[in-house]
Amino acid sequence: MDFYHLKIIDTLNIEIRPLIKNIYPLKDNYFIIVQQGKFSLVYYKDSSFTFCYNINFKDTIISTCQINEKEVYIIKTGGLYKLEFYDNKVKFNIINNNDMNYRLISKIANKDNNNNSNEFIVSLHKTETKEIKEAKEAKETKEAKEAIEAKEEKRTIETKETKGTFLVPINISSITCNHLKTKICDIVSNIGETIEINNNIFILLITNIGNEGKLYIYDINNNQNYYKQDERIYFYILSKSCIIIFRTNEDSNNHIILCAAKRENKNVILAINISMPLNNSFEHYYETNLEISCIAQFKNEKNGKKKSFSYFCIGGINSNNKVEISLNKIIYLDAQGKNCLSFQFINSVIYDEERINSIIFMYQPIKVEGLMIVSFYNIYIMDIIIKEEEEKKRLQ
Repeated sequence: MDFYHLKIIDTLNIEIRPLIKNIYPLKDNYFIIVQQGKFSLVYYKDSSFTFCYNINFKDTIISTCQINEKEVYIIKTGGLYKLEFYDNKVKFNIINNNDMNYRLISKIANKDNNNNSNEFIVSLHKTETKEIKEAKEAKETKEAKEAIEAKEEKRTIETKETKGTFLVPINISSITCNHLKTKICDIVSNIGETIEINNNIFILLITNIGNEGKLYIYDINNNQNYYKQDERIYFYILSKSCIIIFRTNEDSNNHIILCAAKRENKNVILAINISMPLNNSFEHYYETNLEISCIAQFKNEKNGKKKSFSYFCIGGINSNNKVEISLNKIIYLDAQGKNCLSFQFINSVIYDEERINSIIFMYQPIKVEGLMIVSFYNIYIMDIIIKEEEEKKRLQ
């Protein structure tokens, strides 16, 4: 018997043209929607969107960083924008960032969660070139001076490369190379997340080099405390839509990372159970028949706060080239209350092209039990009905 039923309950009163390329959730139910040639700031409430700001936008967005409730940095190819929205007023300005080639910006809140903190983690790659003129030494004779003046001066090009992930104690709009003194690692990545455990900050970095994926977790205050994935070959889906991090329960500093990857030409979800020190962390992978395009945690508070598992959804295209969304469970505590990792498939729903012909993003808005589903052209809300009495009996 199925204990879960997944269905589309509503198409939001929005049909977006042209093609949606990406969507970024912000605080307080704001979203950035990036389309082909267009950029929009929208507000979500009561299963509908209100457009707050639109601009023609042909640049490629690499990543975003929300620095407080109403300010967002937007990293694009070769530049940096700042979006500000207060009292129905929106500013969208380019930042003079000294030609920094940013890939990732992540803001660090202080221990009091003060959004006015000005500590950031940045991942970048910057190359500086400088032309140097070299004069030839010669005796102070008239003939020698004439020979030097007649000969072209020798010119050389000096190249200075700065790359890696750094901790900077200053607002991004004011950063220069002189502030890149605290280096966390040599990795340059545009996919990453900060994680706070026991008031310490850790940075997760994911990238692909050639055909091999690289995943690292670093303690930003202790570079000897780090986690590097094992030697099995993964190739990561480098999208924020394909990674989630969550705390296992209210009384624990333990965290779980889920990210989509390829392993030996198979589609997998890689799970990492973070433990301290970081080299005690361990991983497990879950194979799926879907070409994964997004994953999302599904929070079901009705089952109680203290649990040994969490639900998550996988969205993608199946072997029949149809959109499929599956509900799954990740179990992170065993019967003795010890950390573990295992997966359980619950149910799936398949949609033909007439209903949903693509899927690029899933998200659970605040105070909404269903999931927001984003295709190339539309946005839906999917209802997930949990038959609680049957589920309780099943867990006993």
